[in-house]
Amino acid sequence: MVIRRTYPPKWGRRRNGSTEWTPPEIDGCKLWLRSDLGVTKGADPFPVSIWADQSGDGNDATQSGADAIKPIWVDNQINGIYPVIRFDGVQQFFICNGLAATFNG
Repeated sequence: MVIRRTYPPKWGRRRNGSTEWTPPEIDGCKLWLRSDLGVTKGADPFPVSIWADQSGDGNDATQSGADAIKPIWVDNQINGIYPVIRFDGVQQFFICNGLAATFNG
């Protein structure tokens, strides 16, 4: 499924074409992370310690370790306006404890 991002956040039309929907309305949505909302970050270079789940299930992505293993929040990266969370591809990661049973069950 391809979801096109627009602002304010409206993600598409329902199958019947009647109204717009958001990812938490998808059956079984357990995690929705937005780089422009719910990000707890430190001082420049903005290491992210908490990335709050927007699905309503409270499955926040967290990283309580040293700043070196925290992904970095970078503003104005998408269309020169919207932020991203940048991972180094080596040691930066998040933990979503609330999802362990979902994937290991």
